[in-house]
Amino acid sequence: MVVIGIENTHDSGATAIIDGKIVYSVNEERLNRVKGFGGFPYKSLEAILKKIGNVKIDAIALDGITKLGSPGDFERPDRLRIFREGAAILGIDKMLTYSNYRVETLFSILKIILPNKINIELNEFNLGATKVIREDHHTCHAASAFYASGWDECLVLTMDGSGDGYSSRVFVAENRKLKLVHSIPMVHSLCANYSYATSVLGFKTNRHEGKLLGLAAYTETNKECLRIFQDRISYDKNIMSFKNRGMWGWPERNRLKELLKNFSREEIANAVQVNTEDLVIKYVKDMLKKYGKSKIALGGGLFANVKINQRISELDEVEEIFIFPNMGDGGNHVGAAYYVYENYFQQKVEPLKTVYYGNEYSDKDIKFSIIKHRLNYRWFDNPEKKIAELLHQGKIVARFNGAMELGPRALGNRSILYHARDASVNQWLNDRLERNEFMPFAPVMMEEEASRFLVNYGQGNRKAMRYMTMTDNVTDAFREIAPAATHIDNTARPQVVGKEDNPSLFKLLSEYKKLSGHGIIINTSFNIHEEPIVCSPDDAIIAFLRAGLDVLSMGNFIVMKENLNEY
Repeated sequence: MVVIGIENTHDSGATAIIDGKIVYSVNEERLNRVKGFGGFPYKSLEAILKKIGNVKIDAIALDGITKLGSPGDFERPDRLRIFREGAAILGIDKMLTYSNYRVETLFSILKIILPNKINIELNEFNLGATKVIREDHHTCHAASAFYASGWDECLVLTMDGSGDGYSSRVFVAENRKLKLVHSIPMVHSLCANYSYATSVLGFKTNRHEGKLLGLAAYTETNKECLRIFQDRISYDKNIMSFKNRGMWGWPERNRLKELLKNFSREEIANAVQVNTEDLVIKYVKDMLKKYGKSKIALGGGLFANVKINQRISELDEVEEIFIFPNMGDGGNHVGAAYYVYENYFQQKVEPLKTVYYGNEYSDKDIKFSIIKHRLNYRWFDNPEKKIAELLHQGKIVARFNGAMELGPRALGNRSILYHARDASVNQWLNDRLERNEFMPFAPVMMEEEASRFLVNYGQGNRKAMRYMTMTDNVTDAFREIAPAATHIDNTARPQVVGKEDNPSLFKLLSEYKKLSGHGIIINTSFNIHEEPIVCSPDDAIIAFLRAGLDVLSMGNFIVMKENLNEY
C-alpha cells in the first residue's frame, strides 16, 4: 500500500507512506530554498517518485483548502478568508476586489477550479488514475498527532490561525478512529490574535511568533497591557469556546497598534503570551474533564509555542502529552497521508519512531561538493569523537549528518553545535547567523542525564522532549553547567536523546561527556537567518562559509576554517 500526502498551501511539502511506514517526508522550502514556500510541492513530489521508483501509488492525500464546503458553512469573515486563501493558491489574489458578491460567486468557482488545478499539477507527474482524496485541514492536524503518538486512545486538540473555516477542533481518538466532538470558528482564533501582536511589533506573521515567546520572559506582566488582550479575546466556559470581541482581519492589527503604542515590546509580548496561555489552559482542562481522557495529542501551529506545551503537560489532568514535531501546516502532508491510509484503506500506520525522513547523501556526494568548492578536508573513522574534542576546545561545529530532520527544529543532523558554558554565545553566534532571537539556544542531552537537569522530566513528557517541542524548568546543576541554554525564566527547550533515537548523535554526546563530565551541548538550526535549514552538501558549505563557523562536519568528512583552501 502506497499513499502520498501533499500540503500545497504555505509551508508546502510531501510525504510517502509505504506498507504503513514513512519512507520520505520533506517540506518544499528545503529543496527550492524559498523560506516558508507556499504552492504545489513540485520538487518534493519529484524526490518522492525518484525514491520509491516504479511502484503503484494507491492514493494522493491532500490537505486543507482543496476541500471546500459551501459558502453558508462558515461565518462571512471565514468565507472571505477561505476565498483569499484559495485565490492565493491560484495566484490571483492581488487581482481581485473582495465585494460580498464576488466572495459568494468566486467561492463557488474556486470550489471547482482548485481541485482541477491540483489535478492538472498532479497530471504533470503521469500518475494515471491514482485516487485523489481531499481531507479537512484540522483533521489532518489531528491525524498527524494521533497516529504518530502510537497511543490507542487519547484526546486530540488542534489549534491554529485558521484552516477550512476553523481555528480549533477537538477529537476523541478511540479504536484508531478520530471522532470530531468540538469546533471553534476561525473568527475566534487565539492564534490570529497572537499574529496581530507579532505584526504590531514589526515581526513577520506565521514565522516570527516564537520571538514574542522569547521576549515575554524579559519583563513582569503589565496588568494594563494584559487587560487590552483580555478585552479582545476571552474564554466562554458555557460553550467552551473563545470569543473574539475585536475586528476580524488586519484592521485589528491597526487598532491594536494604536492601543499598545505606550507599551514596550517586552510588555506586549508578555501580555499576549500570558493571555494566550491562560485561555488555552482553561480550554484544555474543560475538554479533558468533559471527555474523560488523560492523554493528549496536539497538532496545529499554536503548539509550536513550547511554553504553552509545558503548561499543558503540567496539568494534573494530563498523564501523557505528545506534540507532533512538524506541528504547523508544514506537517499536514504527513497527517493527510496518515488519515487516508488508516481511514480509506483500513491499514495501520507505524507510530513515529524518528524524524529523520528527509534527504540523505552518500560519501561520494559529500566529497564531490567539498572538492567542487576547493576545500581542504580530512576523513575520520570516528567523527563523533573528533567533533566532541573540537566542541570541548571551544569550536563551533556545523554538523551535516545522515538523513535530514522533518519539521522546523534541527535535531542533530542539520545543526550548529557548541559547548554550553558560554552564556554570551546567544548574542555573538546569532550575529554571525544574521539572526535576532530572544530565546537561548536549545540544549541537546543524553537521556540518562535528563532527570538530573530537567525538573519535570518523566514518562509523561518523554515523547515531547525527544523533539524539542516543549520547555521545562531546569535544575541548579543545569544552570551551572549550561548557562548558554538557560532562559531568563529558568527554563530550557531540550532535545533528549536516547541511543535508539539518533545513534550517531548519542555517540557524540557520550564522547563529549568523557571530556566534560556531562552530555550537554547547545543545538541551533544550521541555516542563515530567513533561509531554510540546509538540505544538501552544497547548502551546508555555502552557509558554513557565509557564517564564518569554525568546523564543518559532513558525515565522516571534517573541514576546518583555518585551512579552508589548502586542497
